[in-house]
Amino acid sequence: MTLARALPRTSLAAIAAVALAGCHRLDPLKESVSDEAASEAPPASAPATETAAEPSHRSTLDPPASAEALSLRASQGDPIGQYWMGYFHEYGTRGITKDLNAALNFYKLSADQGNEQAVIAAERVEGKLKDPKSEAADAEEHGKAEKIAAYVDRIRKAAEAGRAESQYLLGYYHEYGRYGVEQNVSLAREFYQKAAEQGNEKAMIALERLSHAEQQ
Repeated sequence: MTLARALPRTSLAAIAAVALAGCHRLDPLKESVSDEAASEAPPASAPATETAAEPSHRSTLDPPASAEALSLRASQGDPIGQYWMGYFHEYGTRGITKDLNAALNFYKLSADQGNEQAVIAAERVEGKLKDPKSEAADAEEHGKAEKIAAYVDRIRKAAEAGRAESQYLLGYYHEYGRYGVEQNVSLAREFYQKAAEQGNEKAMIALERLSHAEQQ
């Protein structure tokens, strides 16, 4: 039996409005309780969880390895390495010099091996080469995406360190597939449960909501 079921119905109803109102404020680019959850230190008594090598909640802007490792993979013909080398060259990140032509070459190599993400990226870079003005708009959108990716990474690390509010937020993002996080109800329930065990009332309500959804 989950902690949510152990709460009296009256208690759940009393805090439901507050918890649901908080859900609508989870925007990393606006005022948000999530920034506090990511920055505050986790409670000393909270057990740290082991970090997975490839967390399912990895951001789509978060490379799966170092730039050096991905460069080696690209040189060996790996489409993932080729895609990321294209990305690094496109935006001039991870110590790689910005070079749109090099980016396009890497994206095409990856696309030729069936990487659909690289196909989209190659089209984007071709558009930039034909119309340099289009790069400004893309740079603005990319900057926003980078901020979101960094925000999600802070939440993830705080959740793994045992921060209850961050565990709740990560559960919420998994439940609804927010900010590049994989939509996965099973993982959402796991994070909600961890937060609920530390007394997080919003997580308890979320567990109750998921239980009701399963029964319908």
